[in-house]
Parts: sequence; C-alpha cells; structure tokens
Amino acid sequence: MKRLLISALALLAGLVGQSAGAASIYLDPDNAYGQVGDVFSFDLYMDFEVSTSGMGSVSIQYESAVLGNASFTYDPGFVVDTTYTPTFGAGVVGNIGFYDVYGVSGLHRIGTLSLEALAPSDMSPLAVLEEASFITADIYGDTISVDYSGAMVSIAAVPVPAAFWLMASGLGLLAGWRRRG
Repeated sequence: MKRLLISALALLAGLVGQSAGAASIYLDPDNAYGQVGDVFSFDLYMDFEVSTSGMGSVSIQYESAVLGNASFTYDPGFVVDTTYTPTFGAGVVGNIGFYDVYGVSGLHRIGTLSLEALAPSDMSPLAVLEEASFITADIYGDTISVDYSGAMVSIAAVPVPAAFWLMASGLGLLAGWRRRG
C-alpha cells in the first residue's frame, strides 16, 4: 500500500511539473460581442512561467471581410526598446515580438490589438500563430514549446429600430430638400 501511494504521488508530481513548464501566448478576452462599427480591443499576453526567452515573434490573423483597420500598440511596461515593428496586411498583423532580450519570463502583457467591425458575423476567429520561434535564453538556440490561443468575435448588424430611424430621418431630409428645390 505504501509503495502504491508513493508511486501515485511521484506520478502526480511529474504531471504537475510538466504542466507548469508550458509557455503560452494568448488574447484576452477570448470572446467579444458587438455591432458593425464597434472597435474591439484584445490584449496579447505571454506567460513563460518556467522558460526564459531571448527572442521570438507571432502574427495574428483575422477575417479581413469582417474586421479591419487594425492597429497594435506595445505595452509601455514591456521591453519596448527591442521590439519588432508590427506589419499590417489584409487579414494579418505580423512581426509582433522582441529580440536580444534575455531572461524574459513570467506573465507579461505584450500589447493591445484593436480591430473595427466591418460586417456582421456569427463567429469570426482571431488566430495567434508563431512567426519566429521563441528561443530559450538558458541554452541559446533551443526553442521553447509555446501554446497559442486566439479569440472569437461575434458582430451583429445595426439593430432594426436604429435602421428604421436612420431610414426615416434620411427620407425626411430628402423630402424637405425636394420641397425647397
């Protein structure tokens, strides 16, 4: 019985040790809801609890027909002087990361991504993808295994009452303009 208990505790300690070493990069919040015209903001976090990183970068992909006018701002508390300049393309914000910084570990907010809702969508995904491997600072050249988590956005059309009022006021303005002309 004592042997079984010791074996179970050793197995449990091994499992806890493995999960504690996982590094992750994720968007927060993981779900956002709004209407066409709203601007959504997502914080990008890195959590390298055990590993320390020296460099690496990610990209964030989204549906360009649904979301647009992207911007990314690094958090002033992050290692701003050695960050990459983000690149913006159709449906992607790339080159988000850092270089030549050794010993970055723990939980950090990298920065904030902002996107404008352009069209209605039930569920539009934002994917966080590895662009350049995160290199460990402990043994230069070794890569860190990172779990990436994105987010989902739900966008509603302009509500019917608002659409009605917009249409009615527009028709009223046209009728008044036509009477004067």
